[in-house]
Amino acid sequence: MMLKKLTIEPFGENGWLARLSGDDMVATALFVNAVAEGLRDKLGIIDSVAGVDSLVLRFDPGKVSPEGARNLLNDDLSAVSVTGRPVSERMTIPVCYGGAHGPDFDNLCTQLGVSPDSLIELHSAQIYRVLTIGFAPGVKTNGVGACGLNRRFGVRPINAQPPGEASG
Repeated sequence: MMLKKLTIEPFGENGWLARLSGDDMVATALFVNAVAEGLRDKLGIIDSVAGVDSLVLRFDPGKVSPEGARNLLNDDLSAVSVTGRPVSERMTIPVCYGGAHGPDFDNLCTQLGVSPDSLIELHSAQIYRVLTIGFAPGVKTNGVGACGLNRRFGVRPINAQPPGEASG
């Protein structure tokens, strides 16, 4: 995989954060996961957590110096090559569209110029690869096929508290 950019910066007291960018989101995520997996067994490493385009390395300063941990991270980011891993398991995930479950669904149909039924059919026909687990609004966690559904549009919290109002 060809990296366009790599930065490594401190992450908390005993950690490093590597941020990567590449030409292909799926290839970058597979690369980051392979590096994280390889680092977990190294002396002094507490954990290595992969994101889609980032990796957090936590280390024990009693077993490895901060510079030593950073060098391990940098060396592995430079040495690992990934050709693609086979899909380990396929699963079907039920999806609810529109209404309270998808407040941006109608807007997306309008942006794409398709009917709700057509969008559901397009979305359901795709095979997705999970790149990371977790959720943050607007953050991609899966790789999407070439059906034109890669869209960036306003993501807003569904249960947002109006400004100036206290909850509880």
